[in-house]
Amino acid sequence: MKVVFRVDASDSIASGHLTRCLALAESLRGRGAECIFISREVEGHLFSSVIESGFEQRALPGPLEFDPDHVLEDNPPLEAADDANLTIEALAGQRADWLVVDHYAIGEEWERILRPHVDRIFVIDDLADRHHDCDVLLDQNYSRLGAQRYMDLVPKACTILCGPRYAMLQPEFARHRLALARTHSPNMRAFISFGGIDRNDLTGLTIAAFGVPELASVTLDVAIGQLNPNRDRLEQLIAKRPRSRAHIAPKSLASLMAQADFAVGAGGTTTWERCCLDLPSVVVGLADNQVPSCESLAADGWIDYVGFWTDVTAATLSKAILRVVSASHTADITAAEPLVDGFGVQRVAEVIDPSPLETLRLRPATSHDIDSFFWWVNDPEVRIQSLNSAPVHWSEHANWFREHLALKDSMMCVLEARGLPVGQIRFDCSDGIALLDYSLDTIVRGRGLAATLVQGGLQQLAKHQRVTVTAVVRDENLASVITLTQLGFEVVTSSAADGTSSYVHSL
Repeated sequence: MKVVFRVDASDSIASGHLTRCLALAESLRGRGAECIFISREVEGHLFSSVIESGFEQRALPGPLEFDPDHVLEDNPPLEAADDANLTIEALAGQRADWLVVDHYAIGEEWERILRPHVDRIFVIDDLADRHHDCDVLLDQNYSRLGAQRYMDLVPKACTILCGPRYAMLQPEFARHRLALARTHSPNMRAFISFGGIDRNDLTGLTIAAFGVPELASVTLDVAIGQLNPNRDRLEQLIAKRPRSRAHIAPKSLASLMAQADFAVGAGGTTTWERCCLDLPSVVVGLADNQVPSCESLAADGWIDYVGFWTDVTAATLSKAILRVVSASHTADITAAEPLVDGFGVQRVAEVIDPSPLETLRLRPATSHDIDSFFWWVNDPEVRIQSLNSAPVHWSEHANWFREHLALKDSMMCVLEARGLPVGQIRFDCSDGIALLDYSLDTIVRGRGLAATLVQGGLQQLAKHQRVTVTAVVRDENLASVITLTQLGFEVVTSSAADGTSSYVHSL
């Protein structure tokens, strides 16, 4: 499989688009895909990051940056058709199975020009401000509207993936999350990062904010980009402050975040990295596109958002930091509902390159599956088909999950696709009866996996006990009715009152 990425990095648009595309490319390479990057050769292009990661980089000629908001003086704006035709030239007659587009200046016109040269188009967006001609659209940001934002902007057949559970992070974040054991620490440690360049010196402003007496005892880990124009001065400031250390262009931020008690940083991709590691955060908006997500996250209590960078002072940062420090001493660390689990990039890769049926495996559920079960039980389609359609709250789910995991009479299994949880099946056994419950992740529905999941579950159950398996299904849930019937389940009772039927199968 050949996957081509059309993505740019530059001094004006920063590196976030490229970073998440590299994470996806690495995941796809692990599945055997050939990945090629096509980018404009402008100032701050970061071609070296692509090449050092082992991918082919093809350059579109500069100096024009394809960004309507950043047109260079004395140059005409670069039109979408011009960039599209240059991209076709860069393909050099090679046809891509997938074209991944991560670019705020690219929309329907550009994509239609590329259509004849690729099989499918995957768009990464978060602005919802233009039409797209694509097969899949991903918006990993937090929004109460979710997929509704794009309903009139993409073809009806387009698959829309929305929400932070699809945030494409480097794999070390998922590994650190699994090993995470946060406790209330008397000696607070803060992680500070404002990206690779930080031209507006938010890092220096944050260090100044820690100058108040109440924060003097907090240990600081400060990440500074290699190209930060204030690097020397920042290193001097940090050297003068006790219990503080500068980390110059660290290869990974995950380990620094994992050992911190809270963080101060920018919106954007790093927000999801902090959420993945359950890190309370004071957040500053650095770009207009970050503001809506930051405001929504703050409104729902996920972050302490202090505003756009032009309106932030050391004093406002100090107050926000003190709020986070105070709350961290009393907050129930285990009570937070999950937003990001670090498996987002694997979910996206599974959509692009579905795992063969023979590679799927069924394993016993573990305590690490609590997030997946929560998302599955609250999937809109699952709620519609459930006997009780009300959303399940996190505290209720957490208690239920831990209790069922410990019950000897409950068997809970997870269906995995190359290590990614994609479904669950559960049997609650009592007096010779096993009540069946199962569900599949939205990214694998329509692939005929329900029968594989249920049959595998029945085989696992039969190894331990001989029971009669019962399933209560809504009559309108035709997919489940067909699956159970194919596997030999028979209808024993029907209820016109609630529109359900009971199916049984003896092991």
